[in-house]
Amino acid sequence: MDLTDSPLTPDSDGSAGHPVRFLTTPAVSRRGIEHHVEEDRVLLPWDCVVRGIAAMVGEPEGVCTIVFDLLVEDPDSQRSVCRFDADPCEDAIPIAVAIVDHLGSERCGASLLAMAKEGSTGLWYPDLESFEAASVGLLRKR
Repeated sequence: MDLTDSPLTPDSDGSAGHPVRFLTTPAVSRRGIEHHVEEDRVLLPWDCVVRGIAAMVGEPEGVCTIVFDLLVEDPDSQRSVCRFDADPCEDAIPIAVAIVDHLGSERCGASLLAMAKEGSTGLWYPDLESFEAASVGLLRKR
């Protein structure tokens, strides 16, 4: 599944929402999520993450992935979504547990909390477009 197909997460009214950045080779650390930008390894610090969600995207009996969306606010108060995916059978649960541990339950959506505790997000979307249609609303819920 190619997550780079969509540059914006649409708002619930269909207008363009937050710009999306795709994290390449993300790795969760105590300080944040390290990822590649061109040849450099950079850090997305935990204190910049406003909220996180997760969902299964794809065919449950076929090709699927767990997509993580993190609503991020930079020092200039600009918001964007950082997106990455993980294999549902190998990487997704430990990543979800680490994100919840570092963000705390108050900054995690129910789907991310469920992935960390139960191994399933409770959310399924057949394709990335369907997920994106719901993402902005899910990231705003408190």
